[in-house]
Amino acid sequence: MVESIEGIEDILGNGFQLWRRNPNLALPFFLNFVVSSILCCIFLFIALGLSGLLDTTTIANIRMIVDTLFKMQGNFILIPILVSSLILILMITESFFIAGAVGMSKEAIETGRTSFGDMMKYGGEKIFHVFIARFILSLLTFVLVLLICGCPVLITFPIFPIVGESIIRFGFSILGILLLIITILFMVMPFAIVIDDLSPLNALRASYKFSIKNKLPVAILFVFIKYLGEFSSYFVMFIVAMVLSIGIFVLSHIKIPLGVWGIVSGIIPTSSIVERLFAIFIVIFMVAIPIFLIISEFLNIFVFKPLSTLWWAMLYISKKSNEGFEKNGEIY
Repeated sequence: MVESIEGIEDILGNGFQLWRRNPNLALPFFLNFVVSSILCCIFLFIALGLSGLLDTTTIANIRMIVDTLFKMQGNFILIPILVSSLILILMITESFFIAGAVGMSKEAIETGRTSFGDMMKYGGEKIFHVFIARFILSLLTFVLVLLICGCPVLITFPIFPIVGESIIRFGFSILGILLLIITILFMVMPFAIVIDDLSPLNALRASYKFSIKNKLPVAILFVFIKYLGEFSSYFVMFIVAMVLSIGIFVLSHIKIPLGVWGIVSGIIPTSSIVERLFAIFIVIFMVAIPIFLIISEFLNIFVFKPLSTLWWAMLYISKKSNEGFEKNGEIY
């Protein structure tokens, strides 16, 4: 047990040093975010156009919106097709960037450096293998959801509503545990595909065997990464809340120009001093939330995802080869 924990400590420390020397490890995750955002916007506009709601200037009230929806219901058959297509395309593009990120981590571990070319190389070579493996895993998850939550509810809920409700709650609890187990068991699946050049089915099998054989280090790394991300989110939220509190305190102790009151009143109608302070609180809060989301997403893309990918790659390589990460006295 001590050896496993010491190994994890070495992986975390060496991985952090390697990440600092290779900030371009964040490139696949940044590009995936950009491409996914563009695709979602495109499909959203297509869906709105098909539903007839892209131009709502001629719709005067809710009743007219409902009437328009019923008139356009024929086009809504295409909406599920569009959503399914979007999910499929997003899975394919994400598989490319996942393979590229794992490949970049592999090169960084082996040579100490990585580049954009490594992402393109491994992403292009392993995109479909990663996609097929993730698709199989998604189907397995979908079947589990149906078996654990869907079928029992359909059988019992119409006849025994109270029993059906209890089954729903119990089913979701069991489902959450099973999904967590599946996530941990197949966490290194893309690493098996890219690093060991395995087929999708063999990669799933290898990932399962790897996680079972190395239960302690896999569990420790999974929990550490999960709670590190949650801690960072709470920390950013705390900083934003502190800034918000300081802003409210300062605003309550200074004389605010009439021009500022005019801007606030234009956003939220106010009359008394208390209402004005509350309005300023709302405005600052509305500004703070986007800032919190932007900072959290920035940390996720440029820090946590590259680091976690590097750590998982180091764990996989170290346990598979039983070799360290030192070459000629230098840590890679």
